[in-house]
Amino acid sequence: MPATHQELRTIYGELRTVARALLRREPYAHTLESCELVHQAWARLLAGDLRQVALDEPQRVIALAVTNMRRELVDHARRRKAAKRPTGRTRVDLADAPDLSHQQPELLLAVDRLLDELEAGPARVRNGARKAEAARYALYGGLSEAEIAEVMGVPKSTVGSDVRFAKAWLGARLDEGAG
Repeated sequence: MPATHQELRTIYGELRTVARALLRREPYAHTLESCELVHQAWARLLAGDLRQVALDEPQRVIALAVTNMRRELVDHARRRKAAKRPTGRTRVDLADAPDLSHQQPELLLAVDRLLDELEAGPARVRNGARKAEAARYALYGGLSEAEIAEVMGVPKSTVGSDVRFAKAWLGARLDEGAG
């Protein structure tokens, strides 16, 4: 059954809230605006991901949009990195990952690459794809553990464990690269 106009408005409103939260942590001089981030994510959804889920599943649509917002922020960081010479590494809190697209694009790219690596399932890491997905929703989407649990269909305690593991795993890999 197709989504109603009100359902689409609700989804769009939630996406704007997520985008504003992402960009609020960005520096004042950031060139992206929340509506642009939402529209880019929506365009990516329409280009392919939206076929995987019905619009009457708003949490799944929002989860896909958050993934696409992350992609947009990473692409933005790549463009900024191409325009600037990378600076030396500094230690950052991974909770600030969305902020990095403007401040330290090379670090955001490293975090994104490492999440892709975790998703591929490195040796000795069980459920790496699930851990990477949970971390992306938490780091880039700002979703709570309860929201992530609902979207992924796993217990909240599993989400908490997965996010803590992913942050520690990322931190260790980033420290290795800095040393």
